[in-house]
Amino acid sequence: MNKTGWKQVKLGEICSGESSNVSQNKIQHLMGNYPIFGASGYIQNIDFYKQDKEYIGVVKDGAGVGRVMRLPAESSILGTLQYIIPNKGTDINFLFYLLGKLKLDRYASGATIPHIYYRDYSNEKVLLPPFETQRHIAATLDKANELIALRKKQLEELDALAESVFYELFGDPVKNEKRWEKLTLSQFYKNGNSAIKCGPFGSALKKEEYTSFGIPVWNMDNISKNGKFDSSVNLWINTQKYKELESYNVIDGDIIISRAGTVGKMCVVKSQYPQSIISTNLIRLRLNDKLLPLFFVFLMTCYGNKICRLKVGEDGAFTHMNTGVLNSIIFPYPPLSLQVRFATIIEKIEEQKTLVRQALKESEDLFQRLMEDLFHPK
Repeated sequence: MNKTGWKQVKLGEICSGESSNVSQNKIQHLMGNYPIFGASGYIQNIDFYKQDKEYIGVVKDGAGVGRVMRLPAESSILGTLQYIIPNKGTDINFLFYLLGKLKLDRYASGATIPHIYYRDYSNEKVLLPPFETQRHIAATLDKANELIALRKKQLEELDALAESVFYELFGDPVKNEKRWEKLTLSQFYKNGNSAIKCGPFGSALKKEEYTSFGIPVWNMDNISKNGKFDSSVNLWINTQKYKELESYNVIDGDIIISRAGTVGKMCVVKSQYPQSIISTNLIRLRLNDKLLPLFFVFLMTCYGNKICRLKVGEDGAFTHMNTGVLNSIIFPYPPLSLQVRFATIIEKIEEQKTLVRQALKESEDLFQRLMEDLFHPK
């Protein structure tokens, strides 16, 4: 892009920052017709608005600090955000992308609750193109963002399709309308109680025994929120240590389950590594051929806490999971042939999701290249 007409300015010369003193508690008594936004987006409607034109909200406190969002006219924000108003000659959409590129979270301070102030980043020097060039840049990035949003929507629709297929084949497992026989999970353990194993105690696998390569140790990070296995390796051990801990081994088709943190999160392992083990905060579950791991994980991911109690703790508090919790799970058991049919469909859906994820990454990479090229004219 030609740099004719571009000039270097301070951010504070092209926009202004205004604070909000509206608290979460206050808005509960201000029901009305105008939207108010917080760090996570729209909250509710209230009876007044602060800004009569479009503006930008910047998260200034807590989680997501530095994140920017375009917000509509006749709306307001909570005190955890800050109003950023473009000056005359500054296109609001261009300013939105410019602020995103500046990565404002690098200005955050505060150990417990991070926060940033407009005064901290208003002196940041930026390149400002002519107004029509600003609009062109913003329109180009909007189109790239639309591609990203489309890919994400496709992934959501494929997830919804998988849930729809499950419901069509098995019905609601909580209501059990199809009257499947209810069986106990322990009936499907492969080789009895040896199929279920909690990870080694910390004294058996110390931090200093991890290596930079070797045999993978799976941990909670290898289980995604939607019940999929992430094969990225964060921890390794050597062959000698593996032999000591071989009873904690994992093979393809095993289920690994988080027993701390996000308790009950689980997935089916599918790995390129012939040998691996579980870490301290995982449980390994190995099923026989009467219960498909994919079916069971999908069932528990979507309906787990409605079917059984996945967490236990003192005085009823939900703090952790143990093998006894799994031993007591009772669930509607559909015919194996139906489980196989479901697994076949899900594998096809996952193949499509893999293609969409690849397209999403390409779209995100394209967006980042455009950000670099469009904001750095030659």
